Amino acid sequence: VKRYDFKRPDKFSREQVRTIQMIHEVTARGLTTVISTRVGTSLEVNVHAVDQLTYEEFIRSVPEESAFAVVEVPPLRGTMVIEIDDALATLLLDAACGQMPEGQTLAGPDRMFAEIEALILNGVVDDFLPIMRESWANVVAIEPALGAVETNPRNAMIVPPTEMIILVSLEVRLGEDSSFMNFAYPYLTIEPIVRKLRPQYWYTQVRGPGSKPLLGE
Repeated sequence: VKRYDFKRPDKFSREQVRTIQMIHEVTARGLTTVISTRVGTSLEVNVHAVDQLTYEEFIRSVPEESAFAVVEVPPLRGTMVIEIDDALATLLLDAACGQMPEGQTLAGPDRMFAEIEALILNGVVDDFLPIMRESWANVVAIEPALGAVETNPRNAMIVPPTEMIILVSLEVRLGEDSSFMNFAYPYLTIEPIVRKLRPQYWYTQVRGPGSKPLLGE
């Protein structure tokens, strides 16, 4: 027995959430390679959590210093958001500008990003989009396209505040430091493929007809 909030009902079943987690475990592996290559040092990206909440709750939960990349995902309708917190965004910016100090770190003071830095981050996020395409390929063939990188969450209101989203949090670890990226998908964007978000469908597409989950999955 658990409490049920009729004002913000869950849109995704437990098995659909599990499938979305598996998709982003593939995303995390791809990002580990891409980000490590960009910053010139080994780091690790893992799925930290998958949650259902309203878009307003998501916006309130992230710091204003974050970078918000608004991404179209045709043929799905609407847009989604990749939120990168300031520590990781700063690391990526330094690498893009050739200013990587020795002993890279994800620790540092909170900071706001200038418009020119947001433009530089456009190129960084572009490197993430092929990973998204490959991660979702076994469910739907999307062609992610970057709209813009915003430095103010109020400029990234892609859906009404009360719209339900599924939020995938990825933890980025560099030594003892950690940072986060969030992938926020509105339910209206995912709705056309929600029936495909089943582990059985995933395993069939990945391993062929008749496949069964591996031990421990």
